[in-house]
Amino acid sequence: MKNQKLRRTLLCTIIIIFILAVSYTIFWLRRYNSPQIFGEAILRIETDRKIVALTFDDGPNPYATLDILEILKEYNASATFFLIGENIEKYPEIVKEIIINGHEIGNHSYSHKRLIFRPLSFIRNQIETTDNLIRTVGYEGEIYFRAPYGNKLFILSYYLMKNDRRHILYNIVLNDWESPPPKNMMETLEKLIEPGTIILLHDGYTEEPQSREATIALAGLILEKYSEMGYRFVTIGELLNYR
Repeated sequence: MKNQKLRRTLLCTIIIIFILAVSYTIFWLRRYNSPQIFGEAILRIETDRKIVALTFDDGPNPYATLDILEILKEYNASATFFLIGENIEKYPEIVKEIIINGHEIGNHSYSHKRLIFRPLSFIRNQIETTDNLIRTVGYEGEIYFRAPYGNKLFILSYYLMKNDRRHILYNIVLNDWESPPPKNMMETLEKLIEPGTIILLHDGYTEEPQSREATIALAGLILEKYSEMGYRFVTIGELLNYR
């Protein structure tokens, strides 16, 4: 009797440990900075050149994107805008402004829903619908992809690998969507920035309209300070040329 209870207790313990281990592994793998199971995920590139990629997610947004374009023009800087398909449909003229100003456009899914625990058909539709919208507004360059929230797992990474698409992520996150003081975000950036860095910022939003004044101010501060320090701000495509 004692042995049976002991075996049951041991079995229950093993099952609980297994469930916890699997849950933690899935939680870890879905993070933007964890290894990607299939294909290639890029968080930064190794280079000695003082080049940095500014990237803006969730746009276009009539209350921020145009202001950011003006700041980029002032410093002769390039950037990559990872756009949401639904917002492209709402604001195609702003997308055209991004193109006219010589910046790069990336695919950030159609509706910004997490692309994990989803069937392949859903993932394909989210990505390919947005690709088509980007082409419809006249963009002719390579369309890089970034998953919402940087989440990946098995099916998404498999789809990207099969379609020979690199997953463009980032190695600096400043939580600008929460609109902390730009000064605080600059202090964080100073500790992390290095050649080959990819910085995540947000010119748009995914739910209720949110102010992007902190991000606009931050973009100006970054460009002013690091341009004076000899950094050059390039698109993802340019950055990858220096690998």
